[in-house]
Amino acid sequence: MTKAFLFDFDGVVIDSEPTHTITKTIALNYFGIEYPPELFDMFKGTSEEKFFAYVSEKLDPQHRPVEQLAHKRQEILASYLSQIPILP
Repeated sequence: MTKAFLFDFDGVVIDSEPTHTITKTIALNYFGIEYPPELFDMFKGTSEEKFFAYVSEKLDPQHRPVEQLAHKRQEILASYLSQIPILP
C-alpha cells in the first residue's frame, strides 16, 4: 500500500528559478551590492545560505550578515510567490 508520494515541484510542477533570480536581484539592489551577471547561474540549485554567504564574503563591502541578506530576500519573495507559473 502506498503511504505517500514525494514530488520535487521545482522544474516539474513549477519553474521558480526566474523568480529566485528576480527576488535575489531586488535584494542585492536594495543593499547596493554590485554583482556579476553570471552570479545567479553560479548558484543554481544551491541553498540560499550558500548564495548569501558568498555575497557577504566576496561582493558586499559591508559584509552584512547572511541572515540580514536572506531575510530581506524572503520579504521580497513573499510578494512574488503567487506569480510563479505552473508548468503544463
